[in-house]
Amino acid sequence: MLDQNQLPAKILAASFKNTQHAMEVMKMGIEAITLPTDVAAKMFAHPAVKPAVNSSIKTGKRRSVRSFHLKVN
Repeated sequence: MLDQNQLPAKILAASFKNTQHAMEVMKMGIEAITLPTDVAAKMFAHPAVKPAVNSSIKTGKRRSVRSFHLKVN
């Protein structure tokens, strides 16, 4: 409906209970999420995050979490 009517809106996904739910909606292309601190901490503790963030800092390119290709169990 947003695309059909060319509405400048974004969908914010919320109310996640675990990392798997958050990853599922990110794979679907959601543009923004809000996470409880415990879920965010688990996602950012993933070993792939630190190298991806460091790479972004070195290159000066901003990347979304989705572009880090995290696989969370």
